[in-house]
Amino acid sequence: MSNPLQPLTNLQHSLDAAKPALIDAMGVAALKFIDDNFAKQGFQGQTFIKWDKRLKETKRTTGKKILSGTNALRNSIKKTDGSDHTTISTDIPYAAIHNNGGVIPHPYREVILSYTGKPGKLKLAKTNTQNQQRKVTTIRRSSIYHHTTTMPQRQFIGTSPVLIAQVKQAITAQLSRSIHIT
Repeated sequence: MSNPLQPLTNLQHSLDAAKPALIDAMGVAALKFIDDNFAKQGFQGQTFIKWDKRLKETKRTTGKKILSGTNALRNSIKKTDGSDHTTISTDIPYAAIHNNGGVIPHPYREVILSYTGKPGKLKLAKTNTQNQQRKVTTIRRSSIYHHTTTMPQRQFIGTSPVLIAQVKQAITAQLSRSIHIT
């Protein structure tokens, strides 16, 4: 006699076998969503929120995308799969202030500044190499007083309807490849 619950048992076994692939698919969808935010220069939430422009452009930043100078932040985002979840993370210390925005406190400190050139026409010296250090003509002690920097929010990671839809689509596609009911 055939077991009437056998199809459910088979489905449960198929789901158990597909679980690692489903978790991986969710993480891959999340990584793609984050990468798309960097490419589009904004966050795809309820509505698209474009990132604020830089306050000041320099020779190094002109024409480059926001948060993509070296791509260190973008390339640092990783996924780690657990038995029943996937975690998206970064080890870059400044990631949170860019994603959430906020105020960065800079405490009072004393520094020693090296200059090159004639008095009255001093220029801050680069002192990375011995040759650069030899060109130093003046050394001055200076104080940098306590101040703050306000960082605008440039969100690239977080929950959004777009992300949820992409994860659902990834799960559906993976389930259609993995589950076979007999």
